[in-house]
Amino acid sequence: MGLFDFSKANGTGFAKVPNKLNLTNEDLLDKLSNVRVTFGTPEMGKIGDYQAVLYKKVTKKYSLFVRTSGKSIIMGKIAGSGASMGLDYSVSIAAERKDEQTSIADHAVDELSEIVGKIARGEEVSASTAVASINTETGELIELFMRQKVLNVTPDFNIFDADENAIYYIEGDPAQFFYTIYDGNEEIARLSRKIIALMPEYIIKFDGEEIGRIKKKARLTNAQFTGIVNGEELMIEGDMYGFDFDIRVGDKIIGHVDTNSQLFRDSYRISVYDEAYQDLVVILAIICDKEQDGTT
Repeated sequence: MGLFDFSKANGTGFAKVPNKLNLTNEDLLDKLSNVRVTFGTPEMGKIGDYQAVLYKKVTKKYSLFVRTSGKSIIMGKIAGSGASMGLDYSVSIAAERKDEQTSIADHAVDELSEIVGKIARGEEVSASTAVASINTETGELIELFMRQKVLNVTPDFNIFDADENAIYYIEGDPAQFFYTIYDGNEEIARLSRKIIALMPEYIIKFDGEEIGRIKKKARLTNAQFTGIVNGEELMIEGDMYGFDFDIRVGDKIIGHVDTNSQLFRDSYRISVYDEAYQDLVVILAIICDKEQDGTT
């Protein structure tokens, strides 16, 4: 498989899967046209001299492409949106935190690679896991924004909605081992950290009762935490190059945390896919922040 496995994008902005069914670009367009995704609709186009299926203007900076290449199907983000697009697509390997446009595009490639992988195996797909996971009153993702208070001895956070209303307040101790989560003035949960065999483990409590534990896995590539919450498998997985984390319960995405500049400079966006898990997603966003800071 080589040094890197690109069968899943995992935040790199590029993926490659075997084309065992000998699918053509026309086949890909036909099949992808029937799959609901969070980032647009496909159309046939070109990248330089190469025919490709395109999702144009996924962000202001990037479009997505997918095409056959020899015995493989390749896909990724590319700068531009039309005939001017060149062959300068590349894997995101910058060590610093991604900007918002790159984070959104890379996350869309993650979503696309999951779909194309299933299609390449002959599976029927009608919607991406991300689309299928959305369960909110409006049918849209709930977006919250996390910003750490500056000049504080303790790691305190405010969580705002898109209208800049403060929804949650998170108070941590100076050693960053205990966090209390408030909804308004009401304490709703606590998160504590302990070190087990050099790897951190987090305990989640609601109303004083433990409802879950999650522990960091020793990995050389993407950051990963696994555990149990209310009897279900819990996972946080982030790419190795930037602040970009998926939160899953079982095989369902319940949240996503990434870089954002929409509301405040240097803030994080918390996307809630399932309203029933909103409080949990906010709590787990603290772990994502600590992983990004290198303090887990």
